[in-house]
Amino acid sequence: MWKEACAMTCSENIYVGLQGLTLKYHTSKISEFSDLQSLSSFGFRGEALSSLCALSNVSVTTRTKEEAIGTRLDYDHSGAITSQQSVARAVGTTVAVAKLFAPLPVRYKEFTRNIRREYGRLLSILQVLLSFSSKGIWSLICKS
Repeated sequence: MWKEACAMTCSENIYVGLQGLTLKYHTSKISEFSDLQSLSSFGFRGEALSSLCALSNVSVTTRTKEEAIGTRLDYDHSGAITSQQSVARAVGTTVAVAKLFAPLPVRYKEFTRNIRREYGRLLSILQVLLSFSSKGIWSLICKS
């Protein structure tokens, strides 16, 4: 079903990219050791998104400049697409993470009990990572 809907709104390459976005070992651009020397960004890697899927509810909303309308994809804990829908949005991509650590009840309880401290740690890490990047616009929204 997703494949037919996508064929009307985006290229096959974009579909394949979105399908494998959160699956383990699907997005690596490293095939040889020498490839490590040519990395030029700290962008999300498939392993990071795959790990987020395992620990939370992940959705990706995206639109390219070639598309008239955006697409929202929801992923299950294994990284497979569970649903997709057309949405209005500006060109760009948003990765939303909800209910972080919910599949791990003890870790979730500890996380929610110390949410202010954990949020501060997250901001510190992101500030360091983003200081090395001159591309893109980032925002972080914490909802309890």
